[in-house]
Order: sequence, then C-alpha cells, then structure tokens
Amino acid sequence: MRRPREAVLRMLRTLAAAAATATNAETSNCSDKCGQVLVQYPFGIEPGCYRVGFAITCDRSDGNSPIAFLGTSDIEVTEISLLHGQSRVKAQVSWECYNETAVESTNSNLPSKSFDVNGVYKISDDRNKFTLIGCNSMAYLQSQQTADGPYPYVYYTGCLSYCEDTSKVINGVCNGIGCCQTSIPSGLSDTSFSFTAYSHRYFLSFSPCSYVFIVDQDYYSFSATDLTMDTNKSMPLWLDWAVRDAATCEEAKGSDNYACRSQNSVCSKARSGAALPPTAKPLDDIPKAIVPLDDTSKVLELQHCRTNFYCSSSSNERWHHPYHFDDSKEQHYYTRHNCKGSPV
Repeated sequence: MRRPREAVLRMLRTLAAAAATATNAETSNCSDKCGQVLVQYPFGIEPGCYRVGFAITCDRSDGNSPIAFLGTSDIEVTEISLLHGQSRVKAQVSWECYNETAVESTNSNLPSKSFDVNGVYKISDDRNKFTLIGCNSMAYLQSQQTADGPYPYVYYTGCLSYCEDTSKVINGVCNGIGCCQTSIPSGLSDTSFSFTAYSHRYFLSFSPCSYVFIVDQDYYSFSATDLTMDTNKSMPLWLDWAVRDAATCEEAKGSDNYACRSQNSVCSKARSGAALPPTAKPLDDIPKAIVPLDDTSKVLELQHCRTNFYCSSSSNERWHHPYHFDDSKEQHYYTRHNCKGSPV
C-alpha cells in the first residue's frame, strides 16, 4: 500500500507540473503588440499578462489599425519605452477663440486632464515643454489641487506670446513672438490650463485663437501656420512610468509585492518623484547561471522585473514568465520565434 506521504508528494508534483504548463500556456497567449505599439511586461493587454496598474487596452473596434490606450482611460499611447521608463501618448490641444466684440473667448476647449492612470504615470519634465501659440495671448498651467496653500493649486507656470502681425514670426523659433515655451515642474500628473483675457479684435485676421499644450520638445517645431491651427489637433508628450508601490527602494524591498526581486533587475529612484522603475543590471553583473541559454546566446535587454527578460540565439528567443522567481527552472521558459526583444 502506498504510504500517504508519498501520495501527497506525488500529487503535489503533479499539480506543480500542471500549474507550470498552464502558466506557460497562459503567458504564450499574451499579445505583445497593439497596432504598431510594442507591449512588453510589466505592460500587457490580456488579464494575467501585466503587473497591476500597467494594463493596456487595445481597441480594435473601428476595423482600422488597433489603437492602444493606458488602462481604461481615453489616453492613446503610441510608444512604450522599457529602456527609458517612459510612454509616449497623445493629448488634445486646449484652445479658445475670439470675435470682434468679446474680450474673453466666445468658444473654448479647456478640459482638465489627469495622466496618473493607476498611480503609474507622471508627466516627464525633461522631455516636454509647456507651449502657448497666439498673438496677444497669455496662458498658464495649474496642477495638483490643494486645500492647504494660499492658492487652489500647488504648481503654476505660464507663458506670454505677442505679435502685432506675422512679419516678425519666425518658423522654427519659439521666442515669445507668436509662440512661447517654458519648462514644467517635475512630478506633475495632471493638467489644467487657463487663459488671461485680452482683447483680440486687432489680431483676428491672423490669430483668431490661442492654443496651449504640453508637447514632446523634440517633436514640435513652431510654424506661422500654427496661429490658425486645427482645434481638433492632438500633440504627443512623454510620461514617466514606474512601479510606485513605495516611497523608497528600501521600503519596497520589504514588500511581498516587490517588483524587482529578480537577480536580473535592480531598484532605483524614478525621474518623477520617489518611485521604482524597472532598471536592469548591466550585462557584466549578471551571473551566467541565471541565464539558462547556450554559450552563443546574447542577452539583448534586461529591462524587466521579476525575471522577465529576453535573450537571443541564432534561431529563436526565449521569454521567462514574470511570476516565477526560481531562475534555475528552465521548464518555465517557452520558445517565441521571430521575437524582436526589447528596444535598445
């Protein structure tokens, strides 16, 4: 008669093997693209494929190329960079337009916008600029509401733009003549724009509206034609993303949900406030034993936490499931042919 302890051990082995098989099958069904957007862990589309807070919604409803959105928000994402811990998104331009009699605007679109989807994202202060377009226009950005200060918001910044006509407006130059730009504070997660009311009667023929937005500074170049910009226009901007479960790395290491428990990742402070971006160790720091591939393989990119990384050999690439922490168990790998790996 089989002893009970042996039966229990056999059953546990069977369950463990079944769980590993199911996990691999589940992970192999994770989509890695939405349209042209590469989606890699900690991001994911299907349930079980992403870390909490890093969900991507892939909208395939219109029959055209799929569109990626951050979580369940209406924020369209066009690029996710694991290397820099940033996502490029699109946001509609805010504006107000005028007529000959009204000092203030007769038509406007000034929605407040929160980019802090699931506590993951902050607006990048080193890759974006606050931008104002218009003649005789003044606008400011306000962010982070508070009840403790002398004013309703913690942060304010703004710009003034003026031009008597378009003769001194220079394409590609944002110097306060038709266009004004300034830096934004670090750590912003929401935006609310306001304009100061000036008469635009004199300027209507060449600058009937004022426009304000935060934009990727490497993308936007001012043009005189922007003085009559389409009010439906959207602009790209960068968001810093990070695992923000704790204020410091030391605090995070004591959590059961610590994101960087893999030997292939380290914790470091994020750009926008205290946070935990998934930063990889340099290749030379990684013990060879934890990369279960042949000697000819080359580790392309180790930007993922929880032992989720890409390796390349001459024929294929392998991906480690993020929820297995025992790097020595090769059965937790499965083969993904024609995998491009992380962007370098």
